[in-house]
Amino acid sequence: MARPGKEVRPRAAREGRTLPRHVIYRVITFAKGNKVAHMGTTLLDPEQYPADELVALYRERWEIELAFDEIKNHLGPGGPIRSHTPEGVRQELWAYLAVHPAIRQFAHTAALARRWTPTVFPT
Repeated sequence: MARPGKEVRPRAAREGRTLPRHVIYRVITFAKGNKVAHMGTTLLDPEQYPADELVALYRERWEIELAFDEIKNHLGPGGPIRSHTPEGVRQELWAYLAVHPAIRQFAHTAALARRWTPTVFPT
């Protein structure tokens, strides 16, 4: 059981929302690499929402989040979108989404090639 933080209630009140006094959640423990991780969810019924399915969905979500992070922080222009029209923004976003898989494939291929053929630098 958890309570909303003290900043959350006043903000909800200003927005005309009421929050429950307590929230009941289920904790799922799973392996993340060689570490143990815990995930909290309000999906309480383990028969309707099996833990292994929720963990798989959680991992998929983080794959998507990592892709968004790469696009936003590493592939993009490093600042705001340059387009000034809605159509230009859509075009720029679609370009990033189209190029991202190709760049990931290129990086993966380069990493594999580097792993098997050491680089020799002239002395």
